[in-house]
Amino acid sequence: SNLTKDERKIYDNYQAITKLCVENELVRIGRFYDLMYANFDHPQTFNAARRYAFLRFTEGKCPAGKTNSALLCVANFDSEPCNVEVRIPEHAFKFCNLLTGTQKTTDLLTGNVQTIDLAPDGLTQISLPGYGGVVLQL
Repeated sequence: SNLTKDERKIYDNYQAITKLCVENELVRIGRFYDLMYANFDHPQTFNAARRYAFLRFTEGKCPAGKTNSALLCVANFDSEPCNVEVRIPEHAFKFCNLLTGTQKTTDLLTGNVQTIDLAPDGLTQISLPGYGGVVLQL
């Protein structure tokens, strides 16, 4: 391949995103819940000018037979990897029927596993790569 290391990384990222869009019904037809309105008040742990967070969710059965499935999607538009704290408002837990507590989640883009704590109006810590993001299956 004639791609540079950086070009290869971008290519691989787009390939993973495209594959996810084709294979994951939540991404294709799931509902959208924007989390940005709840994340402007703690810029020291969530720089809203450099990060973006939202949920994709469905009501009822997903292809895997799981009910009320959701994805937590967080993007980092900065070159540096970082740890962020994402607030998921109580309304989102009710509206999307999210479970609370400690969960092992898999990033559907990389297969990496993160353990996160979910609580209404609490701050959920997420590790993000530079110029990348995560799509965590909840």
